[in-house]
Amino acid sequence: MIKYFIHGRLGIKIEALWEYQMAIGELVPGVAAGRLSPDKYAENFSDLHAPLDAHEALVAAD
Repeated sequence: MIKYFIHGRLGIKIEALWEYQMAIGELVPGVAAGRLSPDKYAENFSDLHAPLDAHEALVAAD
């Protein structure tokens, strides 16, 4: 997970805000942004096939 240590105008760490959003996002029912960290998305989609090359894309689109 990328952590940012930049202080905003109010002196709140962006890292703390991200962690708060992640904690709240897990509790919200239905579709909600911020449920998974970027690392978790990469892990979840790592089993997908490699992108098609130009020829494969043309064949698949036909």
